[in-house]
Amino acid sequence: MGFTAIATKVYKDPGTVQWANSLKDNDEYLFTAAAKAWINFDGVGVISIKSSFNVGSIVDSGVGRYAINWTTDFSTAIYAVAGMPVGVGFVIAIDTATTCGTLNLRMTNNAGGDVDSTGVSVIAAGIQ
Repeated sequence: MGFTAIATKVYKDPGTVQWANSLKDNDEYLFTAAAKAWINFDGVGVISIKSSFNVGSIVDSGVGRYAINWTTDFSTAIYAVAGMPVGVGFVIAIDTATTCGTLNLRMTNNAGGDVDSTGVSVIAAGIQ
């Protein structure tokens, strides 16, 4: 059974690297994971990283505001981010301009007030 995937780098065999900007549908191809970085952290009080990949550090920038610093920067500031906080009605968004090496997040409640959360998960994908 074949699969269809969008990939930036695919491997046909250990000695060959092929670049692709299109769909591939072939059992022979394996591709690099889409997630280039992720983190799960407790944002209440002193921030503690519960688990992460490719995250160098996280900074508490104020109530509901966090700066996640990547271990390996993205090649541009254009990469995809998805996040989910623990808390009914909490919303997570990019706070300020994203850079290659840092993602600034802001978390709010339904009323628009900044809030901390005991659990925040963020995943990032893009070219590094």
